[in-house]
Amino acid sequence: MPTKDWAKKVFPNLSEDKAIEKLWDAIFKCSRVDGQDPIKAWEEHNENLKSKMDFLNKNNFKTLKYKSSKTDLTLDLPKGHVWLSGASKDPNGISFNPNIPTEEIFGMPHKFKVNGTVYSTKPLVYGGNIIDNFFLTFKDGKIIDSLLKRD
Repeated sequence: MPTKDWAKKVFPNLSEDKAIEKLWDAIFKCSRVDGQDPIKAWEEHNENLKSKMDFLNKNNFKTLKYKSSKTDLTLDLPKGHVWLSGASKDPNGISFNPNIPTEEIFGMPHKFKVNGTVYSTKPLVYGGNIIDNFFLTFKDGKIIDSLLKRD
């Protein structure tokens, strides 16, 4: 449920009422309920995510490497790893999306084979707190260094 504080954080240059209205619009858009046929939009989106998930599972990658001007991180994937995406099935085989919006295809690295440093590029919301401008350094799956810059 959009709050005044949340709306003003996202749309700081608007009045409270306009900011809340714009935040509702953004929520409806990213939740795919603003179009003519939201169910069809979700079916198409889930199929798109599934095709990417299938590509990753078919290729059975062993290692992922992330490199940028600051980040240099290597993740080895465990034997038999699988990639998953937005839609799930309940015990009766009915497809549903437990997380809306969803844009990710996700997996899990080997717990002892994460090495390097990753820097944030976007704010992270954790426990209701906004965390920004941080890095984590991993060695053999454990965080050995980190820094959080507070504004």
